[in-house]
Parts: sequence; C-alpha cells; structure tokens
Amino acid sequence: MAFKPVGVTAENLQMFEQLSAERKAGQAAGILPTWYTTQGYQMFKEGYAAPEETPASGVASVHARHTVIAITLARHMKGRVSEWEKKFFDLQWSGRLSPASPALGNTGTSRGQSVSCSGQEVDDSVASYYGNLKRMALLSQNGFGTSGDFSKIRPRGSKISRGGKANGPVPVIDQFFDTAGKIRQGRRRGAFAAYLDIEHADWDEAADSLLNSPNGKNYGWTIRDSFVARLKAGEADAHRRFTKALYIKLVTGKGYFFCVDKANRHRPQMYKDWGLDIVATNLCTEIMLHSSKEFDYSCILASLNLVHLDQIMDPNDETIFEAMVFLDCLCSEFIERSKGVKGLKKVRKFTQYGRAVGLGVMGLHTYLQMKRIPYISLEAQFLDNALFKRIHDETLRASQWLAKEYGEPKWCKGYGVRNTHRTALAPTKSTALLMGGVSESWLPDPAMIFDAGSAVGELRRITPVIYELMKERGVYSEATINDIIEHMGSVQHVDWLDEHEKLVFLTAFEMDQEILLRRASLRQKWLCQGQSLNFFVPEDGCEEKVARLMTKVLCDENIFSQYYIYSRSGVVVKDECVACAA
Repeated sequence: MAFKPVGVTAENLQMFEQLSAERKAGQAAGILPTWYTTQGYQMFKEGYAAPEETPASGVASVHARHTVIAITLARHMKGRVSEWEKKFFDLQWSGRLSPASPALGNTGTSRGQSVSCSGQEVDDSVASYYGNLKRMALLSQNGFGTSGDFSKIRPRGSKISRGGKANGPVPVIDQFFDTAGKIRQGRRRGAFAAYLDIEHADWDEAADSLLNSPNGKNYGWTIRDSFVARLKAGEADAHRRFTKALYIKLVTGKGYFFCVDKANRHRPQMYKDWGLDIVATNLCTEIMLHSSKEFDYSCILASLNLVHLDQIMDPNDETIFEAMVFLDCLCSEFIERSKGVKGLKKVRKFTQYGRAVGLGVMGLHTYLQMKRIPYISLEAQFLDNALFKRIHDETLRASQWLAKEYGEPKWCKGYGVRNTHRTALAPTKSTALLMGGVSESWLPDPAMIFDAGSAVGELRRITPVIYELMKERGVYSEATINDIIEHMGSVQHVDWLDEHEKLVFLTAFEMDQEILLRRASLRQKWLCQGQSLNFFVPEDGCEEKVARLMTKVLCDENIFSQYYIYSRSGVVVKDECVACAA
C-alpha cells in the first residue's frame, strides 16, 4: 500500500519522511518485515512497540515484539516449547497471522491483558449496576473491549421495593458510557457497547439519546423472534420501532442489531447441554458467548491474512492449525496472568471453563484483486465456501489434538475438544493496516484511493493491488490519484482498466449489498460464533434499500447481527472498538 501526504505542514511532512526512513532502515536491519508500510510502522511504533524492545537506533522492532510473543506463548506447550516458539514467530513474521490489538501490544509485557472482548449481564439491582460498572472499568483498564446487556432493568416509573419509582436503564447505561470514556488503554480510551431489547418499554428513551448525542454511545438493539413475528403480523408499534431504528442507523451509523434467539439456536452442543445461554454480543457484534451472574465472557482473537490464501489452502499447510494453537496458548497465558487481578475473577473463570477463541480473516478482497477475481462473482462465492470449510475443519482438528495432548476444560469434557468456540469474524480496521494495508476482514474495500487521517495529517491511502497496477501501467501520477479521489475512490471511469478489471476493482459502495448479506449467510454454517456485517450505501435517500436489507437480516436464520451502515454521503463513526480489531 502506498501513502502520499496531502495538505500537511512542512513539520509533519518531515515527520512522515523520518518515519519512512526509519521503516526502510528497520527492514534493511531485519527488525521490520519487508511487507510493512510507513503508516503501518507508525501505528506499530506509537501503539504496540514496547520501549524495552526498541534498540538503540530508535527504530521500533517488530522482530522483538514477535519474538517476545512467541516465547511467552510457546512455554505453555509443555514438552514442545522450542518447536512452537519457532512456529509462533514464523506465523507472525511471515504475515500469515495477525494477533488482535491487545494480544499484539500486551503479550509478554506488564501493560495489560491479551484478551479482546468481554461481556456482562446487568441485573435489576443497585448491587448489579455498580458491581458490573466497577468490573467494566477494570476490564477496560486491562485492554478489553466491553459490553453489557441491560434488558432486565425495569422501565422508568416502575415501583421499587423501598418506595418511589425506578429511573429505568438509560441513566445506568449513561454511567457505563461515561466511565468507559474516562478509562485509558495506553494511547486509546476504552469502548463500551450497551444492548437493550428493542421491545423494552424504555427503548424510545435510549434511541432518542443515541440520535441526539451519538458520540461515545455504542448502543445495540436485542431483537427476539417475538419482535420479528410482530413485524410480520403488521403490528403498528413494532413497525414504528423498526423504522425508527433504521433511521437512527442511517443518521449515526449506530444501533447495532443482535438477533439473540437465532444466536442461541446456533450454540454448540456443550452450551446447550450445560444450559449456557447468550444474552448479548460485543461492540463489534461477532461474539456469541455466555454471560450471567457467575460469568463475564471473554474472547481471544486473531486473523488469518488471506493475502497468503494459496499457501493456507494447500492441504499440507499447517497455518490454520498453528493459529488455533496460538490462540489456545493465549487462553493459557490469560488464565495465568489474570489470577488475583481485581475485576477479572468472572472472566478468568469463564476462560478456564470454556477457552473460547475466535479465529477470523483479513485481506479477502485484496487476495481476490491479486487473482483478478471479482468479489461479486460465483467464483469468489465458491472460494469463500471452500476457505471457511477449511478453517472450520482445521481449527476443529487442532482443538481435538489440544484436548488429547493437554486436556479438556470443564465445559468441553466428553466432547473431545479443548475450546467451546474456535472462530469469529471480527473487524480488522487497525490490524489490516499493520499487515500491509490489506482489506478489512472479509469485507470489500470501500474505495481504491482515499484520504486517511494519521498523527502527521491526512495521508492519501492507495490499496496495494491497484497501486502496483498503476505503477505497472505507467499511470501512477498526481493527476490519476486526484481523478480517482474526485470519483470517490472509484476506478470505473478510467481507460487503463478493461471491463473485467473494473469488476475486480469495484468498491464496496458499488456492489449489490445483498451479495454481502448472502456471503455472510452461506458461510455461517462453518463458524462457531458470528460475523461483523457492515453495509455500504452510496448516498442519502436510500431508506427503502436499507429497510429491505435489514428486513432480510431479521428474517435470515443464518444472520445473527448487523454492525455498521456506512454511507458515502458522510456518516463518520468515531467510536469503533480497537480492542476487537483482530
């Protein structure tokens, strides 16, 4: 991926050039991978590098960070330490596996934990409000992305046992949002998602709060079969709530949809047998795990970089197997490091009992562009199915091997596996940039060229495959770049691509969004948890299109959640969770 400074000060331009020189020096010295970009290096240096791992040259060492992670995790592979130390290092250094942000930044340090997500269930009592609030603050301080379900809290105006009337869930939720915003996770602040049943009596109050002041408020709506049935029956109040939720999504991008009953029907057998239900998802809507009075769920994430898909799909390749072992060792590391840490007792117990992890992907659209396969094609759909079947099969094989060699945790005893859950498709906005600027998660690129903010100002970001193609065809110039920017990142008008290539380089906004919905639905059978599903709508005035899409989300048994709706007209979402960036 290429980056070109746009409208930055001379001082910031000098800073960018210094970072570029550091990056090249680090690559020459062998302490940075050859596939690192300058902006990826800047992000690593500012957010992930440990001071004690930085050599005297001042160039932040990715090699040292990967080495510490590999050594830290491999010690949990009793009897096989040196073998797995090399495997874990090679997974990262080759660019085949990207640990989630907390795992990359914190593993082997004293800065925080390596777990991405945690979720709570908040009951209808003062003890539950403030007990969960304190735990959320401590979890956030330790690097977790946090969420909670507030649907059990009685509505505003309800009678309370000591006399007087209840204030409802919204003031409680506001306290959680406010507290999360005050907690620092290194250079970033904490993030919290609050889930409320769309049929709750105080839903309108919560929805109005989000609409009127969305900054810092990550609301999600829990949608049950009962609500979908009311919609299908044409009930006026259900239709009003659904329409209002869609309007708020279009205006703010927020108000995530979570179909809890569908998620519970998809639970693994041990969850059903143990009576472990799902009450809410996480901020990024891909985690489908149990939380209750006794447990706060945790999920440890990483993503396969599909730029290496040809290798990953080789029947003899062990990338997926090794990635699953990597994640299981992160479970062991968290269980060990969290012992006795305030606020982590419930989440530690959850991890001990189930060892849930979520292996996902990034770079799918980048790979398809490399192979000149249109994202919207049947060929891409068949490849998608083969890929996720292989991920399912290989992670299962690894979990079975781990169970045989190192034992089954409580919830897995008798099931022949070491992990209740193995896969989840998280967003990868930050880590995809670190991994060479590849496309995010399984989603298509929103633009081929766009302006991206950074600490040194706006940088014109060019996706890696189109950048190489522009250079190859002699059209890489300021004029060409500006022309594509003026066309909102589209290359459909250029004369240096043929018609097939224009299909290959369609942006997310130029695709039929039902293709994204269909892909998510078809692959769900291969996943243990869910998927961060975003939609990209090209302009304002698309209410009917969004309503059709979201109706299909509710009615499709294989779609459990929907995250953001991005509009090209300018919805800018500022509260995405970095901790969940896998």
